Amino acid sequence: MLKRIYIKNYALIKEIEVFFDKGFTIISGETGAGKSILINSLYLAFGEPIDTTFLLNREEPIVVEVDLDNINEDIKEEGKEFGLDFANDMITIRRIYNPKTAKNSYTIDDIPVPRTYLSSIFKKMVELVGQHENSKLLSISSHIELLDLFAKIKNEVMEFSKYFSLLKKKEEELIELQKTKEEQAKRIDYLNYAISEINKINPKLEEELLYEERKKLSHSEKIVANLSEAIFYLKSQNSGLSKLYSIKKSIDDIVMYDSNLSKISQNFQDAYILLQDTEQEVASYLEKMDFSEEHLKFLDERIDQLELLKKKYGNSIEQIIKTKQDYEKELANYDSLDEKIEKLSSDINLLKQKIAHDAILISQKRRVAAKELELMVNENLKKIGMEASRFAVSMEYQQDEISFCKINGIGYKVNSNGIDFVEFGLSSSPSLPIKSLKKIASGGEISRIMLAIKKALIEYEEAETIIFDEIDTGIGGKTADLVGNEISQIAKERQILCITHLPQIASYGVNHFNVVKNIEGKDVFVTIQKLDDEQRISEIARMLSGQPDSEAALEHAKQLLNQKR
Repeated sequence: MLKRIYIKNYALIKEIEVFFDKGFTIISGETGAGKSILINSLYLAFGEPIDTTFLLNREEPIVVEVDLDNINEDIKEEGKEFGLDFANDMITIRRIYNPKTAKNSYTIDDIPVPRTYLSSIFKKMVELVGQHENSKLLSISSHIELLDLFAKIKNEVMEFSKYFSLLKKKEEELIELQKTKEEQAKRIDYLNYAISEINKINPKLEEELLYEERKKLSHSEKIVANLSEAIFYLKSQNSGLSKLYSIKKSIDDIVMYDSNLSKISQNFQDAYILLQDTEQEVASYLEKMDFSEEHLKFLDERIDQLELLKKKYGNSIEQIIKTKQDYEKELANYDSLDEKIEKLSSDINLLKQKIAHDAILISQKRRVAAKELELMVNENLKKIGMEASRFAVSMEYQQDEISFCKINGIGYKVNSNGIDFVEFGLSSSPSLPIKSLKKIASGGEISRIMLAIKKALIEYEEAETIIFDEIDTGIGGKTADLVGNEISQIAKERQILCITHLPQIASYGVNHFNVVKNIEGKDVFVTIQKLDDEQRISEIARMLSGQPDSEAALEHAKQLLNQKR
């Protein structure tokens, strides 16, 4: 329940603090006085974005505080994550916006909390019925939520939604797994092909030498010619070898005359022996040289095979062999996905069976609840001056041939809420057909229909505080009195804050606050005052006639208040 709100430096509010009681509280004031600022400030406390044009003093922060009590267990459980203990079963929410840094701080009992948590608290503890809520009623997607609340199956539907989300997740996993299997199959085919191709050619590390051998054989004619010429010069009578031998003999003949010539003689001897050895090596090389064209063809073909592998699997035979080993390891590590796909498909089928069963069960409960809701809302509409109107809940299935959810052999589309497509409709006269709310309802009708629905749902509402923000739009006179009476009935079960400009509704309140716009020189600011009995009579007189001091209006105000006591 809302206990207190404190606002500083927001819009036309310098600083105000308001304490609220249980029951039916009226907030009134002249048009343009700033009644809705109070509600907007409440939104701010729970994390709504701040419009900086509403800063009263740009040098000071905006501060909004809200006290709540009777905190529900879901909020307490969620708050443990942030270190909240809820020792007094009451919390103080504080939001501070610093215009200099454009930063917000959110705390509960001086403990920092995220904005999302405050938003969650607001949704659970405060219900707004007004222009926003009325537009929500015109949104068809909200109708199924309201019906589920009335049918007491909100938790069942939430559980259903979890299973539905799980189904979608597993279906996506299956698609990805099947894609992976296809990609894996392609990869395995490639690996097998590559390994087979390498095995077929079967390269050996020593085959890198074949390149040198082919180079030699490719130039064999030149090699033979040049080496043969070398042998010829070495073996001929006038060859360098014979001349070198003669020179060596001449030096040997004069060594006896100078011992220093011994070294020169030895050098000639070494050169002669070296040339002899070289001549033998060349001869041996020529003898061993294979001039086979067939062998050259073999080398060409083999090197072509090796080059093919090098282009695909590595720049060397060593790298090709390593690639093959890597491919073999990768191939050995591939697990069959068939079992996983089979298991996932089985899980999906079981989920579909459960979801189909639950969707039909939820639909049956909705249809029973829809009839009860129609009866209650129509009864409530009679109480607020809409006797000729008829409220109806339309429930339809959307056929889907490939759907897994079937009734009497016909498939129906399933979504996160089940198989039902729910829409509220209204007929404003017994002679007229039921039509969509957005097509026929006026602003005043929508407000009253929302009130009629809220009264039907009050037993199941989570929120302890309900705010009616100008629900009296488009009504007056006797209808306004009927609306006021219905709100007062709801106030027996919940704390009600009602912003109104109609005296018929205001007279039903237990507590009454008046919002006043003050002008002091160039300063314009808003104040809010809790009215005592005399002040309340004067305010209702103003609401009746615009003249708070009119004796007739004052008398009428007293009569209105006395009738409601």
